[in-house]
Amino acid sequence: MELITLGLGLLVNTCAKNKEVNNAIDDFVSGSVKWMRGWFKKSDKVSLIQQMEEAPESPEVQAEVEDVMSEMIKDDQFRIELQKWIAESKKPNPSMNNVITRKNTIEGANLDISGNIKIGDRAPGQDHYDEKNTMKDVTIKGGGDFTLGDG
Repeated sequence: MELITLGLGLLVNTCAKNKEVNNAIDDFVSGSVKWMRGWFKKSDKVSLIQQMEEAPESPEVQAEVEDVMSEMIKDDQFRIELQKWIAESKKPNPSMNNVITRKNTIEGANLDISGNIKIGDRAPGQDHYDEKNTMKDVTIKGGGDFTLGDG
């Protein structure tokens, strides 16, 4: 699939650049790795991002990442963000603010938590998200306070 091939190539280049600049201030590169790490964490494959950072040119690691991305692409939100990430990477001054559209969202969950529940960031920050601090089709049982929002 072309989208996966483009995404994989960009991830390889991003990880290679991240290694090359030795964690310099390139916000797009470090933001890209953090963003992709979040998606791989959801797939229980977060260690692959570390492997990609250590050996971005490894055919074995690339093949494993491609397999995982082939599954992740079935998630509509991942597909949307991947397309935005690829498009943003072609701009002269790319920003992850134009890629990530959702934050702190929960969908289709049944949660039973004995303590307090807080969904949101510790402090208010920049809000450039289409959707933030939201719940859809969620049932929550909590044993303490419930907070939805930042701060």
